[in-house]
Amino acid sequence: METTFVRKDYTSTITPPPTPTNDKGPSNKVKVNVLLFLRRYIDRWEYLQLNTPLELWDALKGRFVNIHDTFLPELTVQWNEICLLDYKRVNDFNKDMLRLKTRLNFCGKKLTEDDMIRKTLSTFPTSALILTNQYRLARI
Repeated sequence: METTFVRKDYTSTITPPPTPTNDKGPSNKVKVNVLLFLRRYIDRWEYLQLNTPLELWDALKGRFVNIHDTFLPELTVQWNEICLLDYKRVNDFNKDMLRLKTRLNFCGKKLTEDDMIRKTLSTFPTSALILTNQYRLARI
């Protein structure tokens, strides 16, 4: 959403000016366009009473600022439980691993390629430990 605000030059409506200037700020037409843009996907009545883009932005930010904290425990459990043997195809496992990586990165937990490889190798059955040891020795 922030990239859309920058692209459409709406950022001046949701940020207070850093210093008082002679500039009157955004026009009423721009403010109405921003309100319409923000309200487009809102179906909650408590946000419809707010009349300025800055008020609406602050209310939404207050509600959704901790969304990362709510997703992180669930994603961590999914990361700990994902196992290659639970999938019929390696592509499906890889797709889910990349999806989890993206969501964990969104929540602030950065995963590297080494983390993903270690996770994949740790889900192999014990009979395949030789392969994992060979990989680890090759990485050293």
